[in-house]
Amino acid sequence: MNAKVKGITYALIGGTCWGLSGIVGKLLFDTRGLNAQWLVTARLIIGGIIMLFIAFLQKKEKIFDVWKNKKTACSMLLFAAFGMLACQLTYFLCVQYSNPATATVLQYTSPVMIMVLCLFLDKKLPRIIDILVLIAVVVGVFLMSTHGDIHTLAISQKALILGMIAAVTIVFYTVWPVSLLREFGSPSVIGWGMFLGGIMLAPFSKFWVLSGKWDGYTVILVGIVIIFGTVCAFTCYLKGVMYLGPVKSSLFSCMEPLVSTILTITVLHQTFAMADLVGIAVIIISVTSLAVNDVIEKESKGSKESNRTNGTKRMKKSEKRTKVYLLDRTKTADPVSFSLWKEFLPKERWEKTVRPVREEDRKTELAAWLLLYHALKEWGIPEESIHADGAYCYGEHGKPERKKKEVCFNLSHSGKYVMCVVSDVEVGCDIEKIQKVRWKLAKRFFSEGEYDILEKLKEEKREKEESPEAEEELFTRFWVLRESYVKKTGEGLGISLEGLDFSGISGYKGKKNGKALKERFFEWEYDGYRIAVCEEKDGEPELVVCSRTIDNCFL
Repeated sequence: MNAKVKGITYALIGGTCWGLSGIVGKLLFDTRGLNAQWLVTARLIIGGIIMLFIAFLQKKEKIFDVWKNKKTACSMLLFAAFGMLACQLTYFLCVQYSNPATATVLQYTSPVMIMVLCLFLDKKLPRIIDILVLIAVVVGVFLMSTHGDIHTLAISQKALILGMIAAVTIVFYTVWPVSLLREFGSPSVIGWGMFLGGIMLAPFSKFWVLSGKWDGYTVILVGIVIIFGTVCAFTCYLKGVMYLGPVKSSLFSCMEPLVSTILTITVLHQTFAMADLVGIAVIIISVTSLAVNDVIEKESKGSKESNRTNGTKRMKKSEKRTKVYLLDRTKTADPVSFSLWKEFLPKERWEKTVRPVREEDRKTELAAWLLLYHALKEWGIPEESIHADGAYCYGEHGKPERKKKEVCFNLSHSGKYVMCVVSDVEVGCDIEKIQKVRWKLAKRFFSEGEYDILEKLKEEKREKEESPEAEEELFTRFWVLRESYVKKTGEGLGISLEGLDFSGISGYKGKKNGKALKERFFEWEYDGYRIAVCEEKDGEPELVVCSRTIDNCFL
């Protein structure tokens, strides 16, 4: 089963589980005498504990990191109250006062609200399709709530209001925790959100008091809501997002209102007027069409860009331009999804990625090699060849390379950035965060000319009582130039670093043992980092800073 099929399967299962939870909740309300407040409390507390346990197994003590900062702690509390709690409570109250299909479809208008919010925040004029979808959703809600008669209200006013509030809370639930999810991971954020939301509601729902009719059947139904409607739904949907991306996964969220409508008719034996069914169909089709259109536009744009980059004919060697890619590694995949990349990376690369003990080191390895995948893909290497087992090998001193040698590449990382360079000639690169001058290191490896420049600059700054930023920048510059040369040659630490001299670098060339090097050096300074590339080629490389995350950029 390939990644796309798995992603679709997971997303469909997630949407189906969510649709199922509404039906089971309605059965608990009508046949067992439970109320929405108690069920939501139980669902959130127990589901939250399970999600936190999953997070603990993956990240252990790091599940408490969100509480070490006042800003993130406050953000989490708001998410728990107005995102998780408000979303679940208003939905199940709407189910209690109407039916699962009505509640789910009303909640399903939230993507249109998100669209309107984004248009407002980005100060963009809506597209024609945006306007049409908005009109269609309004018409659909009108048909569902009035049977097509403006003078009547087919569902209770309370149910209509609760359903629309549920849609609004989904907007908050979707938009608010983005930074939290990126920093702490989905299981931790969702787990804490559920657990705290349940704790907030517990005093009002009297969670400790078991009301209604309790027997084995009741326990099974409550278990279905918690296990399938909560834990499985969230877990499967998030896995679907990792395989397909958030946009494509949203296409399959339409299973939730479809399942709710079908089960409401077949299991609960509730009838709908033709106007209701038309309204439900209009909302589902219009919102899904919006998602489909966005996917088509994105893929069409990507195809055009790919054609411009790769072309339909193979580019000549002279046409190949060296490209340097830079990525913030903190924007790598959620830790919960780390294992999903196993099927994507070559076997030898996956083994190297999971080898480090520290999670940060594993994320760095993962980011670097997925960045390489993106770079090779843009270069024109066939996708199946990029991540095929055995496609990579290592030189005498450990420099990674392609076995077929159809392209040369090099990787580096420092601080929060990973770097990748691809070229048609042997190339080396290095990135370093601008750091304090390490005088012992400079004394050992720098040339006399380089060391003298550093010392003179130090004295000048001391006399003028200025900060040492200039000497720190220069020290880092000399170091990355060295590293880029060493990595280009592939000789590693076995090379004589003392013979290199960049004190009088000109024409993009340095010196070794008094003789000009044949290699050319290219430099950048970016966000407090020094970057250097070394290769035997004219023409300045192109620097590409990747602003998107790996999740939505490289798959």
